[in-house]
Amino acid sequence: EHFTFSESGMKVIRAAAEAIEGTKYDPGDLVDMLLRQLGYLPKKGRLFNFGMKRVVCSVGVQTCLMKWWQEIGRENECPRPLGWQWVEDAAPADLVMHKTFTVIKQIKRPKGGWNRG
Repeated sequence: EHFTFSESGMKVIRAAAEAIEGTKYDPGDLVDMLLRQLGYLPKKGRLFNFGMKRVVCSVGVQTCLMKWWQEIGRENECPRPLGWQWVEDAAPADLVMHKTFTVIKQIKRPKGGWNRG
């Protein structure tokens, strides 16, 4: 079954994205993801993470999707994005490889661009 984002769902995702907009990138988190996958760190272990005020792109996407799922998807029986994987472990490849993902809707750039002026 496929789920598409309603206008209210898109508003939730947009608000979540705006809340993390401008967050600095965390390359150390990518190293930590690899170390967790290889078993050198515990499930929620951090070694090279630069702090909670930084994020990698896939974690940012998963954060937005989880906000949507918590507010809309769960009550509509949508499977949790990435199953029960920890949000901080959302690697870029997960967004295309995990069984809960298919192309569900493209967000088209507004004619005037993303800035609302």
